[in-house]
Amino acid sequence: MKSRTSMLVLAWLVWLASSLCALANTLNVLCLNGGWFPGRERDPSEYSQTLHMRQAQQLLIEVNPDIFLMQELRDWSAATQLVSVLPDFTIHAVTHFNQKQELMIASRFPAVATWSEAWIEQPTNTPPRGFAAAVLHLPGDRAFPIYTVHYKSNYQAEAGDDVVNAALREEAARQLVSHTQWMLENWWGYPVDALLVGGDMNTSYPAPIVRGEQTFPIMIQGGLVPMISGGIDHFLGWGDVTNGSVAVLSDYRVSDHQPILLSWDLGRSSTWKRAKPIKMTRAQTRVELLVNLNSASATDLAQLPGIGPVLARRIIDHRPYARVNDLADVPGVGPLRIQKLEALVTTVPSNTENTVSGFPN
Repeated sequence: MKSRTSMLVLAWLVWLASSLCALANTLNVLCLNGGWFPGRERDPSEYSQTLHMRQAQQLLIEVNPDIFLMQELRDWSAATQLVSVLPDFTIHAVTHFNQKQELMIASRFPAVATWSEAWIEQPTNTPPRGFAAAVLHLPGDRAFPIYTVHYKSNYQAEAGDDVVNAALREEAARQLVSHTQWMLENWWGYPVDALLVGGDMNTSYPAPIVRGEQTFPIMIQGGLVPMISGGIDHFLGWGDVTNGSVAVLSDYRVSDHQPILLSWDLGRSSTWKRAKPIKMTRAQTRVELLVNLNSASATDLAQLPGIGPVLARRIIDHRPYARVNDLADVPGVGPLRIQKLEALVTTVPSNTENTVSGFPN
């Protein structure tokens, strides 16, 4: 009898441990500028889109965040496909600025309110795009306002554009602060003790990219506290969330930006079940796409293993290819590189489209 009782206690402890491992009380917020997602450019090839999608999905599978903020996303369809690997996620907001650089908020929590807005037009300096926002209902019955933004880039076509770009970022910061203050003045059905802004702000902190730029001082004066991340992608918070920690996930090269992750302990009284992501098949993880050496773009070629922008241009310059081993004629492409590429490339006639296999639409 004693042995049977011990076995029952052991079984109960195993069940309890397995149940608790699925529970979480540390809120993880992942923020990523996808860089023309999916595809890395305005009009990408099918190969580029599929590869980019798989890379971003792998990031979500491995990090398994509770909230996901994204910038430079093509549309709602791309958002749906991306977060499909997180089975308990809901897309709360996707902007529609018609620039193929949209913003998204998704999470595993219900939303009290969601919306997106373009920045208000100004007589002389109207910033591009706008923001997406949501008020999430977190465990412990607390309302959590959260924003994602993508401020004006640093692209300079002419001398003096850097000053103009900084002014556009500053105007976006003013309007953001105004909206966050309005957000905190309203009642969302539950107490609000924290607010978070995450996104690509295209300027650094505390030393700005443009001398004298006031983007961060404007946000700080408006009550938003920078949570240091480095680079130009940032979290700023108000209230209890500023006790969280921010990490830069430098091992992931999903785009030309590095993902940033905020971890915030909500306390033992605020726990929730964190579902396991849907793992990709081995074929999907390897991204089995055949790239046509005779017609692929430089962008497609540069994403092959061991091939960067320089070798991609050389491969194009040495076309056409009758067989894969003809790559040996390209300076810098040796036997080991060719061996890695054999299962990923083809030399079919240049008027034949790339072959895509192993992936659902």
